[in-house]
Amino acid sequence: DWSSDVCSSDLLVIVDLGSLTHMPSQQDVCRRRIETLGQQTGLPVFALNESDTLLMIAGRNMRVDTEKHKLGMAQWSQLSDD
Repeated sequence: DWSSDVCSSDLLVIVDLGSLTHMPSQQDVCRRRIETLGQQTGLPVFALNESDTLLMIAGRNMRVDTEKHKLGMAQWSQLSDD
């Protein structure tokens, strides 16, 4: 499966769901699939914008500074223990 290959490598994955704004149910399905992919690979999924339509999964050896940079408004379960 290409998705697990990409996420287990050092590649950065950015998914833009913005073109699906007129199909909210399809957006939700895609969002859940990205979240599931993050859970399966053990990598956090970050929302890069307030509408949660731009999602990012950083590769295994990448670091994301969540202290200095606000990465969107979503409170995904992977982002914090709160």
